[in-house]
Amino acid sequence: MTKTTKTKSPAKAPTQTLVGVPKKRGLILTFNPATMEISLDGDKTRQAFGSDDDGFKDGLIEQLVQMTAVNGKINEKTLHFVAGAMMDISPRNATEGLLAAQTVANHVLAMKIARLAVTCDGIEKLQKLETMMTKMMRTTTAQMEALHKLRNGGKQKVKVEHIHIHEGAQAVIGDVTTGGR
Repeated sequence: MTKTTKTKSPAKAPTQTLVGVPKKRGLILTFNPATMEISLDGDKTRQAFGSDDDGFKDGLIEQLVQMTAVNGKINEKTLHFVAGAMMDISPRNATEGLLAAQTVANHVLAMKIARLAVTCDGIEKLQKLETMMTKMMRTTTAQMEALHKLRNGGKQKVKVEHIHIHEGAQAVIGDVTTGGR
């Protein structure tokens, strides 16, 4: 079990299990509203965070939980989205876990900015929000590309489907490997 604690008061309130997508998939989030304590349990914590190290998971959970808070209160739906997204990304190690958390956080922020843009008054404010949202979405895309590159060792594969060899030309058919750059 991994715990992240952010104590606001010594009072103990009953804990509530945050149900939803993560629990169905083997990740159980338990929340104590009085102490702002989040407990993470289940057989899929490694899948969600990319590490078995409790200190790493504690820190990452706390950062993600704080990111979902609105006016000091945890947004349960956003927390479920974050946990579900982390499980879907399934980081394989701590580096991927950090990158996955940053990607999810950027996405959540981009969507918050998009929500503000829909209801904003004035063209100048709308343009500023649109610029911020675009930057966040581009950053999210770059992070997903970085994760893909990290997982594939930076290797690209080019598959040639169709080739023409004209009369008098020479060609090599088969796998060709070069030394790289």
